Amino acid sequence: MKRGLVVLGIETSCDETGVAIIRASAAPGLPPGLGVQAEILAQALHSVEQPAERVSFAPARRAS
Repeated sequence: MKRGLVVLGIETSCDETGVAIIRASAAPGLPPGLGVQAEILAQALHSVEQPAERVSFAPARRAS
């Protein structure tokens, strides 16, 4: 079994969510703390369709 730190990363926005599981370990041949080797173990992306007409909660800016 490979050693290393396993990380779950989650990124979200109003219409997409992405997740990944990554294993990070020291890069071979470099002193500890100076290099990281990362391996993506799994990843997924989910998107939703936005309605054609969007509602804005921020005031519109006027063109100058």
